[in-house]
Amino acid sequence: MGEWSQHAGSGIQYAITLLIFVLGGLKLDEWMDTEPVGLLIAALLGFVGATVSLVKKYSPFDSSKKSPSRSTKSDSKN
Repeated sequence: MGEWSQHAGSGIQYAITLLIFVLGGLKLDEWMDTEPVGLLIAALLGFVGATVSLVKKYSPFDSSKKSPSRSTKSDSKN
C-alpha cells in the first residue's frame, strides 16, 4: 500500500487513543461526580501517551531500527 497507509494508521491510532482516554475521563467524572477534573486529567494523559508513542515510532534517532538497505547489504556479504 505504501508509506501513506502507515502514517494514516498512526493518525487513526492517535485519535482512537485520545477518544478512549476522553471517554474514560467522562465516565470517571460521572462515577465520582467531579465534573471536569477527570476529563481534563484523562485527556492530558491520553495526549501525552499518544504523542510519546508517535515520537518513538517516527524518531530519526532510534538506533534499534535498521534501514532495509543496510540489512540487505550486510546479508548479501555473508
